[in-house]
Amino acid sequence: MIDPHTKPDGELYADYHRRRWGGDGWTAPMKRMGRAEGAPYANWKIWPNTHHASRLLLEAGRHGLGDAVIGRLYRACYEEGENVSRKEVVAAVAREAGVPNGDEYVLSGKGTDELAAELANAATSGGRRV
Repeated sequence: MIDPHTKPDGELYADYHRRRWGGDGWTAPMKRMGRAEGAPYANWKIWPNTHHASRLLLEAGRHGLGDAVIGRLYRACYEEGENVSRKEVVAAVAREAGVPNGDEYVLSGKGTDELAAELANAATSGGRRV
């Protein structure tokens, strides 16, 4: 998860950065690198709560679709201005990425306990992408 203290429905980009960091200057190098790679962060409106996206990534990984889901989540959040904090948006990503029954998985709330265990393990073992 990016920041587990993000509000459940995410936060407006500018509001989050003012509250958390005092501004968004820290994103400039990331945006420059993204532009060089064809990912300009052109429509980043929301700082997402990544709980539902992280649950989907656990499920997608079981089907070998983790990279496809990550790519689609990034496009939705940073290029299309979608709020990937919302279950409905993440369920649509699951469908678009071809995760079998992924939309139902996301909407059901399944994987919450597994995600909590993964996050606890990451915190005690030096961290890993979840």
